[in-house]
Amino acid sequence: MEHGVHDEFFLRYIRFKTRLYWPNLHGVVLREQKQIWSGVYRRL
Repeated sequence: MEHGVHDEFFLRYIRFKTRLYWPNLHGVVLREQKQIWSGVYRRL
């Protein structure tokens, strides 16, 4: 019983962390893409 409850809590915790960090991660990726594109435009 306790093990199942612990797994449920762990999954909920991971889901919470993912929801917390996912938008931030997405923003970082977008920022990197912008830097790459600006570098490409400078080379052109």
